[in-house]
Amino acid sequence: MFELTLYTNGVREYLNQVADALDPKHDLFGDRLVSTPDDVPDLKDKHGGFKDLNRLFPGSIDMCLILDDRDDIWKGAQKDHVMLVRPYKYFNYNKKGEVCFPPGEDSCSQLLTHLKILKTIHTQYYYALHSNSQISSSSSSSSSSSSSSEESSLSHL
Repeated sequence: MFELTLYTNGVREYLNQVADALDPKHDLFGDRLVSTPDDVPDLKDKHGGFKDLNRLFPGSIDMCLILDDRDDIWKGAQKDHVMLVRPYKYFNYNKKGEVCFPPGEDSCSQLLTHLKILKTIHTQYYYALHSNSQISSSSSSSSSSSSSSEESSLSHL
């Protein structure tokens, strides 16, 4: 249904820990993990820490939706694609700043709530797209059938 990419301004080590916690089987993100300092360090220098989806989707970002707890790191048209979320607090940190996984299940329902919203958006988008393509098809079919009728009427003259 979705192609998910995990994109952070954090370092690769942090990114891998987050990916392992959110997607232990690597089914959701696969190898679509982007760490700005490690993967696109020039981006941080050129754009002052702004993230840039054009690196991931060079053709168009029209079908991208960004879930982020900050919209100040996105600029231009990309900012219009941000769905703000509360900062996600799944991890605990020890005094060294290392991620310590919480015991038991994730108690934050935020991701499940947003998944429901995303599924609704996905369904509505493709329903509208399908409806519009049917309208286009039926109008082009009716115009071509009426022009065929006109042509056959004219051939009898």
